[in-house]
Amino acid sequence: MRWKMLDLQCFESKNSILVAFERDKNCPFTVCRVFYLYHTSDDVIRGQHANRDSEFLMVAVNGSCRVSVSDGVVRQEFLLDSPLRALYLDKMVWKEMFDFSNDCVLLVLTNTSYSAKEYIYDYEVFLKECGGGVVILLYLNPVFLNLICKFCAFLQNLHKSHDLQYSGFESARVI
Repeated sequence: MRWKMLDLQCFESKNSILVAFERDKNCPFTVCRVFYLYHTSDDVIRGQHANRDSEFLMVAVNGSCRVSVSDGVVRQEFLLDSPLRALYLDKMVWKEMFDFSNDCVLLVLTNTSYSAKEYIYDYEVFLKECGGGVVILLYLNPVFLNLICKFCAFLQNLHKSHDLQYSGFESARVI
């Protein structure tokens, strides 16, 4: 999977709690850049892009937000609402952050410096580059086409039963 939730270890003392990020312990990459989002309206959708070269670690250090991710085939949504849970995203993952609480501070660590060239803002371009999505050129008899549709529905139900969302119908075109 190109993303996963990570539990962060905290160190408590009598007057504070400390959470540290260390390469190969709770951060799967060397941190090159850190940024954070705050005072984000609850009706704003941030992200809406993929990155060719960057990996990310996202932590809601205060408040909460939701993050929707996709690899072009599978789409999954996460609630970030604890400073002790981080969402790791690999390269070439489409991401959208939304439903920000008024007090949300979303801390983001990444393995690269900023480069506008690595951003993909068009979902169709993302699908082509990542190999996700399917373009199907069909001239089939209706019986075979019906069988394909039943198989896609089966896959969709299978993914739903595992709290995943099959996005085959979003990115497949029957011509």
